[in-house]
Amino acid sequence: MSARQRWFSILIVALALALRVALLALRPAHFDEGVNGSFIDGMRVEGLYRYDPGNFHGPLHFYTLFASQQLFGRSLWALRMPTVVIGTAFIWLMLAFRRFLPWRAVWVAAIAAAISPAMVFYSRYAIHEMWLPFFTLLAVYGGCGILRREGRFGDLWAFGAGLAGMVLTKETYLVHWVAAVLALAVARCLEWIAPLTPRAPRPRPASLFSGRASDEPPPVPRGAYFSDRQIAIVTIACIGAVVLFQSGFGMFPDGISGLFQTFRLMVVKGTAAEAGHHKEFFYWAKLMGNYEWPALLGLVAAPILSLRRSPLLATAVILAGALFVAAGIFGDAIGLHTKSAHEFLKPHLKLATLTSLGAWLLVCSIGFFAASPAQSREMRWLGIFGLASFAAYSLIPYKTPWCVINLLWPFFFILGQLAENLAQTTERWLVYVVGALLAVTPLRDCWSLNYGQPTYDGDRYCYVHTTPDINKLLRAVRGLARENPPARQMHGIILTEAFPLSWELNEFPNVAYFANDSVVENYDADFILAPADRQVEFEDRAFGIYFRESVKLRSGLDRCWLYLSAERFASQFPGRTPEIHPRVQLRNPALPDPSRK
Repeated sequence: MSARQRWFSILIVALALALRVALLALRPAHFDEGVNGSFIDGMRVEGLYRYDPGNFHGPLHFYTLFASQQLFGRSLWALRMPTVVIGTAFIWLMLAFRRFLPWRAVWVAAIAAAISPAMVFYSRYAIHEMWLPFFTLLAVYGGCGILRREGRFGDLWAFGAGLAGMVLTKETYLVHWVAAVLALAVARCLEWIAPLTPRAPRPRPASLFSGRASDEPPPVPRGAYFSDRQIAIVTIACIGAVVLFQSGFGMFPDGISGLFQTFRLMVVKGTAAEAGHHKEFFYWAKLMGNYEWPALLGLVAAPILSLRRSPLLATAVILAGALFVAAGIFGDAIGLHTKSAHEFLKPHLKLATLTSLGAWLLVCSIGFFAASPAQSREMRWLGIFGLASFAAYSLIPYKTPWCVINLLWPFFFILGQLAENLAQTTERWLVYVVGALLAVTPLRDCWSLNYGQPTYDGDRYCYVHTTPDINKLLRAVRGLARENPPARQMHGIILTEAFPLSWELNEFPNVAYFANDSVVENYDADFILAPADRQVEFEDRAFGIYFRESVKLRSGLDRCWLYLSAERFASQFPGRTPEIHPRVQLRNPALPDPSRK
């Protein structure tokens, strides 16, 4: 690897890290982060994580969060740091593919992933999702090395660790396994029908993991296989890791059987018409159209770089696409009733589902007319794998936006290969100018989602943001606890959704959580968060003098009133007159009389 390439790789990884770690606690904790944090608090008591097959997430993420919290303390920064690290490591791992792919294709793909709104957003978010593409990419890296028969023991370890990590992360690993096998079979068939036509060998940089930099590609030993001992070592180690984590390191054996029970539950949930998560077939394409233009271009280019040329098939696809477009536009006029009530995500052009289907068929027909398959088996397989995964996720009715990061990365590589092909057939400066223009929209959306408007309810990657109003309570109670540590024993009543407050206020043991319609016998507390429709009930029964704040935790919840005891929190609101006082007042003379103006 040249010094320029090495420094360029370092700059890409540094850019990825900066975007992921800067102002990490700017966005308040999300509901799901509060749930995960509460699991970690439970682990501190029980000493293990009890795997629940109905939770559809493996134990690995919980153990990493537990380790981070033990090392760095209980904070939102510590909760999110593991996904920041793994999100940055993902970019580093993409750069390692320069061992198999052209250097330009790899660095274009790495930059696209580094600035991707989804990749950055979910790397700054303490949920499981970012681990799955990392381990998938690790398994793919090892698999590519194994299929080259170079005999590197590290490839076997990468493949085994990637598969084990996928199992320990999320049960949708099975979708990617099936897609990978199908892609391998289709790639082999296409290679038999339309053999690859590789260009003359070019110098390749060394692997990020091993090998030495050289101006010439290292010789590839043919027919190098692993010994039975090597295969046994990796297999036993990876299966052992899965068993250890799933069983809570031997303290919860039922976690192992849960690995198989989860699939039955997953099928039920994945096909259930659950409000808010049951979305149309073209959800992912439309989501990428909103935020991920580079990946969308890779999706369009994938058939061109992976399939074989067939004008007859292209003509049939064009006719089918035209029929669907016509049905979507004119169907209602002739009584076909094509407009569905289940258009969960409207595209910018307000197209109906049939019209969208027709449009995408027309786009895919280009692949059969102008197919120009990539010159490497790895790139052809990546294109087919990306298309297979995209189709599988589209067929599953249950869709959550964070799953999009499992679909993006193969198309970033396709985009890189497209840039490589164009650079060899046209002016390179023109390719770079177009690429820079293509990066403007992701950079803008990345900034808006993570820094400019981090709690905006209109974004489609996270539609139940916790609002900054939560800080009205957190700043007051934490500020008081810093001034007077015994104040952590203060009493509080929460009459709304518990998460993420139950995790944020875990250090305050005397806070009680109730459903918003619960009956409360005694409102004598240092702070109370209650729905606005219970305002009269509380204020008529108030025991003391209170400051009052209007709070809306998130868009799906009713507005609440936050009451803070003036006697307890006077130091946090210097010079402020309390808004609430009891009808029969037992006033502290040191406090201002609210009846005097």
